[in-house]
Amino acid sequence: MTTNLQNISARLQGTHLLAPIAWSAPSPPFIKANFDAKLCSVSHSSWSGVIIRDNQGHVLGACRRMALRIPSPFAAEAMSLLHAISLASDLGFHSVIFEGDCLALIKKMNSDALNFSEISALVWEAKCLARNLHACCFLFIPRGGNQPAHALAGENSLDSTNRFWVEEVLVGVLLLVEADRCHALSS
Repeated sequence: MTTNLQNISARLQGTHLLAPIAWSAPSPPFIKANFDAKLCSVSHSSWSGVIIRDNQGHVLGACRRMALRIPSPFAAEAMSLLHAISLASDLGFHSVIFEGDCLALIKKMNSDALNFSEISALVWEAKCLARNLHACCFLFIPRGGNQPAHALAGENSLDSTNRFWVEEVLVGVLLLVEADRCHALSS
């Protein structure tokens, strides 16, 4: 058994499966809005974390917003995307790449098929809001490349009010942003 595990491990080394997933900078004129959610199943509420960055990795805006009556993690992710689109639009950005770690949501946003899922109304609303932007796309990124948004959604040091930042973010989250930035610029 140990030999089989060693053989499998040896074959996987060097493949993309073991490569770290990292945030990548968008190409101008696009900016990138990463989003994530944290669900509190007891209170049926969720927190969204959104980080908007330019092609140099600098923070242009960020928010941490609460949503009530959220029935599932899937719905929490969809609400987080709505918050990301709203923030990008409110800050006046027109060419935006929205990046999140919920593959099913990203697939729904990129599909023209009828949607009868539990989040169909949220997907429809997100698509309507996105039409107000000049150009946008929706991309999947594994959790490892979405750490600043994930950390902001799960930040426990803040009180229960919505928070918005322009050209800044919490210090702990900023450290993750800078790590992404350094990696993206060195690649």
